[in-house]
Amino acid sequence: MGELQPVPVGDDGIDIQAILRGSRIPLPGYRAEVGGTPVRITVNRHCVDDDGTLIPDTGNTMLSFAVTDSVLQPSTAIDVVRHAAPMNLGPVYIYTPDLEKTWSRYRVAAFFSGSGTMIEAPPDFDWSKYSNMFRDFTVYRADTILGPLTPVYHSLNRDFYQPYMDRRGRYWTPRITAPPESSGLGEAFAATLGAVSRRSAIRSDIRALALEWL
Repeated sequence: MGELQPVPVGDDGIDIQAILRGSRIPLPGYRAEVGGTPVRITVNRHCVDDDGTLIPDTGNTMLSFAVTDSVLQPSTAIDVVRHAAPMNLGPVYIYTPDLEKTWSRYRVAAFFSGSGTMIEAPPDFDWSKYSNMFRDFTVYRADTILGPLTPVYHSLNRDFYQPYMDRRGRYWTPRITAPPESSGLGEAFAATLGAVSRRSAIRSDIRALALEWL
């Protein structure tokens, strides 16, 4: 595996822009400290054009930071990532089973457009696809340093979990006949379209061909 690399000192920290451009990511990860206790940060790069309602084919990227090797509060894990990488001005997201408890493993995520600018995760992002947890979890959003954490997603109850219900994968393009604007059903229709247009959202062997207003 090799030695952990220390987080680069200075305002830039981990070179996020180089990682977004495809530079090699150190496999062992980076070494940081919290109150004198060592923390390990590993980085993964994911193309997420098909994992939510993002502008497609523009190189939308999710960087996920695994924070491990030390028992931390969720807010502390976010601060570790923010101090290690230059992401102080944009929203970041954290996976955690319980916001009130401490854990030794977190996943913190940040999203970037093809130009390298931080963006928000879409409301229908497929969070479970990138989860490293084998139990139910909640994803929280943090907009500022030391700011409040806002829940944005809660996984399905693990006792009744079915993979095709939560892992939405890529998108179909069904034929659409929308209701008239005067119907007041635009939002409900859009939500239904978003659900059925994700491959395997219903079943892995069913493809939605059309959604029509009758």
